[in-house]
Amino acid sequence: MKKKKKQNSDAVINSFLAGKHGSFNKIIGIYLAGCLICAMIILFVFNMLIENHDEKIAGQMCNLIAEKVNNSIRYMTNSVENLATVMSEYDIGNTEQVYQQMKNSVGNSGYVSIGIICADGTIYAQEEEKEEFFKWNLTDHSKPSSHVVFSEPFRSSLTGQLVFAMFSPVYQHGEFFGDLYLTYPLAEIEEMAYTNAFKEDTEIWLMDAYSDNIIRCSGTDEFQKGSWSNLKLDKKRTKEFAQYQSWEGLMRSGEASAAFTYTIDEISYTQVFETIDFMEGWSVVVRVKNSALSGALSLFRWATMLFSLTLVLASGILLLFSHRRETMEKKLFANLSIYDPLTNVLNRRAFECSAGEAVESSERGAGALMFFDVDCFKQVNDKYGHDAGDFILVEFAKLLMKHFGECGLVSRYGGDEFVVLVKGLGRSDVDTRVEQLRVECCQVKLTEEQCPNHDFELHFSCGIAAYPEHSKDFGKLTKCADNALYSVKENGRNGYGWYDANHE
Repeated sequence: MKKKKKQNSDAVINSFLAGKHGSFNKIIGIYLAGCLICAMIILFVFNMLIENHDEKIAGQMCNLIAEKVNNSIRYMTNSVENLATVMSEYDIGNTEQVYQQMKNSVGNSGYVSIGIICADGTIYAQEEEKEEFFKWNLTDHSKPSSHVVFSEPFRSSLTGQLVFAMFSPVYQHGEFFGDLYLTYPLAEIEEMAYTNAFKEDTEIWLMDAYSDNIIRCSGTDEFQKGSWSNLKLDKKRTKEFAQYQSWEGLMRSGEASAAFTYTIDEISYTQVFETIDFMEGWSVVVRVKNSALSGALSLFRWATMLFSLTLVLASGILLLFSHRRETMEKKLFANLSIYDPLTNVLNRRAFECSAGEAVESSERGAGALMFFDVDCFKQVNDKYGHDAGDFILVEFAKLLMKHFGECGLVSRYGGDEFVVLVKGLGRSDVDTRVEQLRVECCQVKLTEEQCPNHDFELHFSCGIAAYPEHSKDFGKLTKCADNALYSVKENGRNGYGWYDANHE
């Protein structure tokens, strides 16, 4: 009875390896493949539609905000240009007196401070601001120009709030006299950029394309409003880093607007910029979670996926009923697990059914049975986690198949133990292949996420027994190989050895 069971199991394995599938199964396979292809095409089209929808909505929002910001800055620009024009039309006798008169009007205006930087470098401003101008090199903005020049935002020593300076040239009798400057609170622009639309899912920034610096105007965290930050680290977390760089390249090249979609921490965003006409190098950026923009479309997409899965499930049920009408051999095949699901090599039961008959049949020729044990595997799981342990087992199984798969059977015997039965190989050939296996195992590395220090090397211990030299009985041969493995472990692991009856 036992021999008959082994023969049946061996027949099942040989049938599987020979690819003897029923024609009905092939039809079902083609049908399933067609369903999968159709589902992928439908999902691809939906994803494209959703992405275009998200970019369109975010772009419209960004356009409206940028228009509000530009109108606000245009008003500020006109104010400083008008004051500079007035100064240019009158002879300036006493600059200090003119400055004092303008300074007294600050309280009735929307700007924070006003001052004059003469062509000779003399600054008419409050003492705190003079120090600030030198600290931030703001005097570099004072030069003959045909338009208003903006400074980068800085923190005012007068009010403690973020401000930016606007410089407009003043000419006297056709010659450059100096620059009139006004400082405006950045909060005015932030208020222009604020919106209640998608408040919980939208972030709005003012962004300097050349430095990646951003000023947050609104977002999910109210306390971050008006704060500075930099996107260099944030954008490296995206899965679409190259596309992010291309998007920034468009901003720096003077493109008026551009949008793209990316993912950070499994959350998908659509991000759009639109240039600010009066602040060179600065743009309004809107970032919106795609879930807020396309909730209904996403729901329809998942409904489509559910429908596709239903089709696949129906096909699977049809396949199951068809198997009930197949021969007993195929019923056994459906119920017998031949392969280890993790490593895709034979499991212990399938291996023993085939290997037992191969060893005990003298006409099969000579060969060897090898027991492998991954060294310190428990420590791998404890230190690096079970995902890393699974990765090691999979890679080790691939190497075993590479070196022994064409001349024998490879099986995962249990846990981190593997067993290989080869035929037609002498001792020297087996030694050569095991040595090559040792070299290639040392090249297996865990990923940066699994092992940041890359201080792990894969090693194994191996015990080998030859047949029919050591035994023609599979059970006894297994014990011989196991004893050889035990000796290798006793001698410090990381090696291999042949069974030696004299050392028992």
